[in-house]
Amino acid sequence: GVPSAPVDSSGRVDDHEELVGIRPRYLRDHRETCWFRRWCEVRGRRGEWIPNGRYDVANRIREDVTLAHTEQRCATTDDFPVPDDLEPESRQVYAAAARGYVGLFGDRSARVDDVDRSVLGDFAELGVRLVDPVGIALRTPEGGHELLRLQVRGERPSLPDDLSVFAARAARWAGAAPVRAITADLLAFDLVEIVLDDPGLVAAGEARIAQLARDAIDLAERDAPTPTPGSDCRDCKYLPACATRPGGVTGR
Repeated sequence: GVPSAPVDSSGRVDDHEELVGIRPRYLRDHRETCWFRRWCEVRGRRGEWIPNGRYDVANRIREDVTLAHTEQRCATTDDFPVPDDLEPESRQVYAAAARGYVGLFGDRSARVDDVDRSVLGDFAELGVRLVDPVGIALRTPEGGHELLRLQVRGERPSLPDDLSVFAARAARWAGAAPVRAITADLLAFDLVEIVLDDPGLVAAGEARIAQLARDAIDLAERDAPTPTPGSDCRDCKYLPACATRPGGVTGR
């Protein structure tokens, strides 16, 4: 079975490290799902990290955006020195992404809100942690709440896959205050945004998370499923373990 977190006399979960980690988009799309990968994820299994230059650039941009907004101000090109430790092609992508950020948000003053990731991801009462990032938590000069998701793909950005789940997570941070959800692709120089201010959407998200929690805990308590080769294999860090199982993938 899955170890459950210890609780104190008030019923609160003390050890959040025991929460079952779930990725809502994986449990939602059954047509493209390899259940062996999902089983490894919800059981917290360590896999083999697959280096990806695109992720290196995206992570570095997010780090530098966060640093640029440690104080309430607008970001400038000076906040994005091109890193020397990236490969030449990745440095070019970084420079383009930096120009994209300043072009899209250079006139928007913001300050990073020092909010613990557990606030936006842990649903201890359900025994789960939603591990998909929701973006950079920002406060505007007027005190508004924004969640900024940045991508470096050169594709048209889109709103979160399950907006109700996103709204429920945002409400853990902002309470009843409206939250502006922004997704920007810095290479496509494009963004989409929406203001989340509907209590009904939050309630629907909470119900959806409760169902996801039941599904994830049920999956975690099963024996390991048979791998299902498919599109899930592209960035799967469990391929070495998969190769040892009947029906598993034996190469990238």
